[in-house]
This record gives sequence, C-alpha cells and structure tokens, in this order.
Amino acid sequence: MHKILSILLIALIIITACSSNKTALTTEEKLALADQLYAKGKYSRAAELYAQVYLDRISTSSAYALLREADCYFKINRFADAYSAYQEYICLLYTSDAADDLPCVDFGGRRILKKKINTDRYSS
Repeated sequence: MHKILSILLIALIIITACSSNKTALTTEEKLALADQLYAKGKYSRAAELYAQVYLDRISTSSAYALLREADCYFKINRFADAYSAYQEYICLLYTSDAADDLPCVDFGGRRILKKKINTDRYSS
C-alpha cells in the first residue's frame, strides 16, 4: 500500500512539474493564434483568446480583438454576448482614439480630421 501511494505521489509531482513549464504567450502571439483559429472556424477558442487580448489593454489591437470577439460570438449563436461585445466596441471607438487604429472607421462627432498646414510657405 505504501509503495502504491509513493508511486502516485511521484506521478502527481511529475505531472504538476510538466504543466508548469508552459510559457505564457505574448499579446501579439495570442492575437495571431486567435486569427488562425478564427480562419479555421474554431470560434469558441478564438473568442477566448480575443477576450484575453482585449483585457490586456496594452495592445494597440484591443479594438480589433474586441470586434473579432463579437464576431466569434455571433458565429456560434451567442447573440447576447455578441450584442454586448458590439456595444462595447462602439463605445470604445466613440470615446477613445482606438478608432485611429482601424482603417475607414468614422462615427463623426469627436473625431475631426485636422488639415495639415504647410509651414514651408510661412518660414521666410
């Protein structure tokens, strides 16, 4: 009996040690992996990764990740989650400069494009 418990304890220690050797993915790696999963149609796992990227909030891709998370929820028929994520995405774009990270997005109002003044004409 003592021998069996010792073997089980050693096996448990080995399994625990092996599971802690995982390296944490960077935000960019998570985003790339999520994009790959999205392309393969594995929307549930992709949504989890997009949520992690969005919650990191250190990436310039936070708005993109939130939009793709909402798209994933929509594709797996989690409409309430998709609706919430789309609402948060719109609020994020409307209230911050995250819209500058995405091409061709303009909700008007706060985002006003300023005309660049050519200073060379006036520097004589």
